[in-house]
Amino acid sequence: MGAVSIVVDASEIADLATALQRLATASLGPVMERVAAAGEEATRERIAAGGPAPDGSDWPERDARDPNPHPLLNRDGGLLDSITGEHTDDTAAWGSHLRYSRIHQLGGTVEPDEKQVLRWESGGEAIFAAQAEIPARPYLGIGDAERALILELVEDWVTQQLGTPA
Repeated sequence: MGAVSIVVDASEIADLATALQRLATASLGPVMERVAAAGEEATRERIAAGGPAPDGSDWPERDARDPNPHPLLNRDGGLLDSITGEHTDDTAAWGSHLRYSRIHQLGGTVEPDEKQVLRWESGGEAIFAAQAEIPARPYLGIGDAERALILELVEDWVTQQLGTPA
């Protein structure tokens, strides 16, 4: 019977150690920038289309008394245009700075600030109310498509970091 042996070339281990060191010390900033941009784009697409929520569920329909033909959350483009992203070496974030962005995401009761009643127009008619219930229409979040894209972005970044010797 013949002998069996396994030979490991130490230079291959050294190359792997060098690549892993490069990966460990690389800045995540570039991939975080791409993740923030992807989240921003997905959120804008969701608002422009009138939903659905990141988890795939449909947004509640608008009030039957509201004849406006615009997509939900996109009456004049204000919320859509307000979506911005930012990143650091460790984080990616996107969202809106608009005062009303939170109520659309989470839902809740709107009450007048200093006035005694709320007033808004719908279908050319003025509507007055002591308060208004706004249903949650989540537009921010990471759905299955965003999760897959983020994973792809990170995998590409890791491959890039491991693939080119310094």
